[in-house]
Amino acid sequence: MLKIKDDVDLKELEKFGFKHDSIFGVEMYIKSKPHKKEANDHIIDRVFVYEDNRRIVTDIYSSNTHRLQTDILSDLIQAGLIEQVEEECGNCIYCKYTDECDDSEI
Repeated sequence: MLKIKDDVDLKELEKFGFKHDSIFGVEMYIKSKPHKKEANDHIIDRVFVYEDNRRIVTDIYSSNTHRLQTDILSDLIQAGLIEQVEEECGNCIYCKYTDECDDSEI
């Protein structure tokens, strides 16, 4: 799993176009970009950084591209903000927020 290093001020993410938000009480930084690849193919790439555990989670609403995610992560890696850490289950974000995670069902 990728996360922002503990010694990095999360406000640094704003220099990379992230915005602070709270979704269902979970504080995070988000960068999203809607774009159009073809006339009927609307794509939204999103990268989330959870404030409490600094985890990086990516999301995309199309199977056609991961370009924005790759660009964002590459920029953060080059800036020395990211580190690789051992994953809890490797499949979901539920491990941190609930006890409902059963990665055998995913």
